[in-house]
Amino acid sequence: MQEVWNQLYQSWLFVASGVRDTFISSVFTSVLTAIFVVLIAKLSGRQLTQVEFGGINLKFAARESENAFKQRGETPPPRSTLIKGLGGLAGKWKVLWVDDHPENNRHEMEALSALGYSFRIARSNQDALQILKSEFFHLIISDIRRDEGESGLLLPKLARDKVGNIPFIFYTSTRTAPRTEEGYPVVVTPLQLFDAIREQILNTERSAQNHER
Repeated sequence: MQEVWNQLYQSWLFVASGVRDTFISSVFTSVLTAIFVVLIAKLSGRQLTQVEFGGINLKFAARESENAFKQRGETPPPRSTLIKGLGGLAGKWKVLWVDDHPENNRHEMEALSALGYSFRIARSNQDALQILKSEFFHLIISDIRRDEGESGLLLPKLARDKVGNIPFIFYTSTRTAPRTEEGYPVVVTPLQLFDAIREQILNTERSAQNHER
């Protein structure tokens, strides 16, 4: 089984290396992961256990997390640290990511896609508001400063006026405080992003449980 995994994983790395220079929808990782799992099941002659399936997804996610650090000009932490940081994030979460340069976040999106996330991309506050009119999201991730002088910090209030309260995370290159004046997390590294997402997931789940009571 380990030999099958190594051979197919190296094949995936070869394919993936040819598409990372251009921004491609994070659907790529979700589809490729599913194909990868089917191939392993065929070659091994059995269905993968949930633990094995989750392990494969974490390997994909950890590799893309390493690439995310490199793209930001930083040295990635050890693989074990990344896998630990990705723990507890898996789920069918739908995220609206607002950034005028979405290609800068492609590795983070690929990592989370491997864990079950789906994304819509908006390049401005106005684009985001248009999407929010017709679609539901569990979370919004946004940059802060954009090329045309627009501020992502205005988006929470604009979105609240349209769809009510929705969890926000600001993902940027520098910060002066760990939270905005409204209390939304401001993060600058992939691991900080994953921690903030985990916090939002837990808050969402707690709110849902309290509502059921």
